[in-house]
Amino acid sequence: MTLKFLEQEGRLPEFVEEIPSAAIEYVADLVKVPAAEFAKCAFTGRTAEYHRKQIREALGFRPCTRADEEGLISWLAAEVRPVKLAEALLLQGP
Repeated sequence: MTLKFLEQEGRLPEFVEEIPSAAIEYVADLVKVPAAEFAKCAFTGRTAEYHRKQIREALGFRPCTRADEEGLISWLAAEVRPVKLAEALLLQGP
């Protein structure tokens, strides 16, 4: 379920409440376990951290760093923002 969440959301869940109940019920049915048992899963603590680490390593991911954030900001500023801000166009409105 955690892997599917990563695929859909682009990150790992931090709280059990983030997982849609329909997904919990579906997986619970597949493994023949009551869906209520999933609520007992811990998403904090050493075991949860270890599981997230295993998933990241298996898939070649790593947590974002401040350097990653700064690189993204630089890229957005250089590649995505308008080349020249036209104040007159902004003041005109639609």
